[in-house]
Amino acid sequence: MRAAGSLSPMRTGIADMRRSVDAALFASLSHTVDSLMTAGHFEEALPRIATLLSIDSNSIPALVAKSKCLAATGQTDAALSSIDLAIARRPDEELHKLRAEIATRVEHDRISDMESSAKRLIQSGDWVRGEAVDVLQAILAQDPSNEWAREEFRRLATPTEGADSLAEAVPPSTAVSRAVHSVMPDVTSFLDRYLLAILAFFAAWALFRSPLSRALARRLHEPSTLAGDVSHISIAAVLRTANDGGMTGVLTVKSGEGRSRVYLEHGEPVHCEALGKKGREALVELLREVEQGTFELVPRKKKVKRTIEDSFQIILTQADPHAASAMGIATARQPKKSRMAELLETGSEK
Repeated sequence: MRAAGSLSPMRTGIADMRRSVDAALFASLSHTVDSLMTAGHFEEALPRIATLLSIDSNSIPALVAKSKCLAATGQTDAALSSIDLAIARRPDEELHKLRAEIATRVEHDRISDMESSAKRLIQSGDWVRGEAVDVLQAILAQDPSNEWAREEFRRLATPTEGADSLAEAVPPSTAVSRAVHSVMPDVTSFLDRYLLAILAFFAAWALFRSPLSRALARRLHEPSTLAGDVSHISIAAVLRTANDGGMTGVLTVKSGEGRSRVYLEHGEPVHCEALGKKGREALVELLREVEQGTFELVPRKKKVKRTIEDSFQIILTQADPHAASAMGIATARQPKKSRMAELLETGSEK
């Protein structure tokens, strides 16, 4: 019937009949979708929802049903896209509440994935201890109340007593001295007296010449307090953590769009270089566009020309209102200009 209506557009009867058929089909499919969702058959409901949207792409109930089914089947990113489309069609409190619930589930799934990664790294042994600590640090940045991550981070960050006691029980000088004594007993007394000094000299020489020691020294002077994957922790969440802690430093983001930097002073962004832009516009684009890549926040003071005057909360509210709402940031208002500022602007315009 729908094909016949498209082939004979001048016959209004067919067009009216097509609308009638679409309305009946839409009502029948909507009832079927509701029944399937009530029974928990979300996978079976999705193809029928696609048919509903082919009849009426602006149907809010169909978009909401699609979002719920996608979220129930673990397709949380697609669920967010569907509810965002519904909110664009009809923004209201209920839809925003549903989006917040799905976003919370997304964050929960990401934290669960990071916990699984951390557990695998911990079970792999001490040679990946650093990677495990980084993942635990990322979990705590996203969920500071995570007791398991806090305990594991404290355990891995503290040197084990067994290794220290073992090193004290069998010092290297004693082991080497015993080996030499069994082979060349005549030089044992000489080595017992000077071996420790000789070993210390060669150890210091090796460490001084090693590029690893220089890299470690730079690492100690520029400790990274927060690093991870943007797909696990959004840039907005990282900046919110820095803002809450009043941190001063440089956030470096590496993505497919290139390298970006955000300079912070006491938790507030003062300058940004991202996506070929600078200043406030660059920071807004960075928050909106970059969803994949890695980040590293290094606490250090760096003198830069201030190009951002607005607070982080104002910028986040304008760049991503949903993220700001999920973080508990109310809609930001621009600070009221003083009378002097208004007079200066009026003079510059003249």
